[in-house]
Amino acid sequence: LPPRVDGACVGELEVRVNETRGADGLSLVLRWWGEGEKPAAGGVAFEPARKNEREELTKCLFPVRVDERGLGRYLEDARALRFDVVAHGRVAGALKVPLSKAPVGRVPADGELVLVDGRFSAVATALKAEKHKAPPRKQLGSVRVRVACRMGGASRVRAALAPRGALAQSIDAGEPVASSSSRPASADTVAGRLASAGNRYYRDPEALGEALPPGSAG
Repeated sequence: LPPRVDGACVGELEVRVNETRGADGLSLVLRWWGEGEKPAAGGVAFEPARKNEREELTKCLFPVRVDERGLGRYLEDARALRFDVVAHGRVAGALKVPLSKAPVGRVPADGELVLVDGRFSAVATALKAEKHKAPPRKQLGSVRVRVACRMGGASRVRAALAPRGALAQSIDAGEPVASSSSRPASADTVAGRLASAGNRYYRDPEALGEALPPGSAG
């Protein structure tokens, strides 16, 4: 974040969508402001459930590539988090999480701040309105949405991506490093450190130069 911005990771936003009430079997696809028009922008799907909920399907970490002031301005301009509600393979409604009351102006340079933690309702897609009459919108259910910001040393993604040991020394010295592609993922590799965080980690294909299918979070 923000979408299509390149640079070093300096923090993260953790988005959690869980504790479903009402209809079950709904997927909520988060589409960040500025990431592109549908359907080119795949979004990231969350799958909350009323019971037997799986944490890896309800939480995702998004790397932040601007400082706290830049992130605050981006969230202020975005005004809301917007989710498409998908049921039976089609978009059936929407869920909006307003950011107007979130403390986006107090994002710390180093530390953690909860921006949103509340319950929000998903509503069905509006039907065509008759003249001078707005059609009623059916409520599909509600979920709890929690958005937390971690910057600097508090960011798990930043810590996982930071070079360590011999790699850090070689970068400082400007020396090449032997490839470790033949070694299995462990706590000493970026992949291992990200896996140990216990979260999905969203990889921006434009920022990292990777070709990923729409909606991928590895």
